[in-house]
Amino acid sequence: MTAKVIFMPLAEETYQYLKRNANSKIEKTLLKAINKKIEIIKINHRYGNPIAKVLIPKEYQQKYEANNLFRVELPNFWRMLYTIKNNNI
Repeated sequence: MTAKVIFMPLAEETYQYLKRNANSKIEKTLLKAINKKIEIIKINHRYGNPIAKVLIPKEYQQKYEANNLFRVELPNFWRMLYTIKNNNI
């Protein structure tokens, strides 16, 4: 199964900003880590630490239809959250 990564709007905006403007060492390190984690997640969808269903924010459940949530640690105390969806349409 091939995975497709789709960013939510704010995450997409931040990611595109980093791709265009990563000037500092911290920004470059963060961008590199995000790209690496995306490739890992494409191979192993359950790579991240699962968040208990009762702890998934209601906003994520309603806005993104997230019924599962995973956390991936990034450099400099950043983290990335993702959900897995099956869109066989």
